Amino acid sequence: MPTLYILHFDKPYWRTCQHYVGYTKFTAEKRLEKHLSGSGSRICRYAVRNGIGFQIVHKEHYDTIGGARK
Repeated sequence: MPTLYILHFDKPYWRTCQHYVGYTKFTAEKRLEKHLSGSGSRICRYAVRNGIGFQIVHKEHYDTIGGARK
């Protein structure tokens, strides 16, 4: 089921930025696994390399990936 999700970082990864909004055609938890393994977005790879933790703080389910993207 397509999902929009928001990640919250334990500390800013750039100046005051502490959130990341993403979407996936899988579950948010599966996408989080990718981010934590270093094969996700650049921001999450940076966070993992620099010891910045992050977690899912919000998710919304949509019928289509296009709906999640909007």
